[in-house]
Amino acid sequence: MPRDPLIALVGKPSSGKSSTLNSLTDTTAKVGNFPFTTIDPNRAVGYLHIPCACSRSTLPHNTPPSHTDPPPLQRRCKPNHGVCESGTRSVPIELLDVAGLVPGAHEGKGLGNKFLDDLRHADALIHVVDVSGTTDAEGKATRGYDPSVDIAWLKSEIVSWVLGNLMQKWGGLKRRHTAIKATAVETLQGQFSGYGSTAAVVARTLDKLALKQPLQDWDNDTIARVVHGFVDEKFPTVIALNKIDHPDADKNVAKIAKQHSPERLVLCSAISEIFLRRLAKQNYIRYTPG
Repeated sequence: MPRDPLIALVGKPSSGKSSTLNSLTDTTAKVGNFPFTTIDPNRAVGYLHIPCACSRSTLPHNTPPSHTDPPPLQRRCKPNHGVCESGTRSVPIELLDVAGLVPGAHEGKGLGNKFLDDLRHADALIHVVDVSGTTDAEGKATRGYDPSVDIAWLKSEIVSWVLGNLMQKWGGLKRRHTAIKATAVETLQGQFSGYGSTAAVVARTLDKLALKQPLQDWDNDTIARVVHGFVDEKFPTVIALNKIDHPDADKNVAKIAKQHSPERLVLCSAISEIFLRRLAKQNYIRYTPG
């Protein structure tokens, strides 16, 4: 039976991952402006808002009586999974707040490989970036830091982690691959299964690279290309540009927007979302989360 999707929140210390988790889930992960506030990963359930099927007026007998009335099915909608409110479906998704990564984590720097290991079974990543530029690469307070650098080095850490593990076994792996006449998908899946991969993920990775030479003839550059492709396929990533309410955020957002496709970028202020949720809970305002 397939498990529910798991999305990991990643980033450097003090980028706002725990606040983002709190803002998405109403949980109470420990929050602090110092490195390694989160020591063990926090798990919580967040909700993805999508149009519910009950709001489709094209369904039989679901035409609204008037333009001010909801479709008839909307009144009776009680989904078994998630919640429907006024035609908007809230689908539960498990979120994992992983402690902060720092440059050199794959070599054991900071809290090292423990954090990378926590990512193994994530289906996708949300990279929380402190777009205010008030924390450096290790999460220490500063001013004028360029947060676009964080996006590059975090992916590099994950790639280096996977590549390092693969290269340690490459010699024996290549000999066994030749001896048993395995396919490249079979051989790589044997190594990548520990990251929660499937043969389909590996096959899509190799199809996109369209490599001509057999696995036993791959050089180091080709192996690195395969690992880069695998990380992109196994860990699709959305970049959450957090702390956009800070006065220094605009220039950093503009720079990052020129470097990455808009489909990957989300502007957010986790602390503002938490504040609005709390006001709504106390009935000071009416607010739909998100």
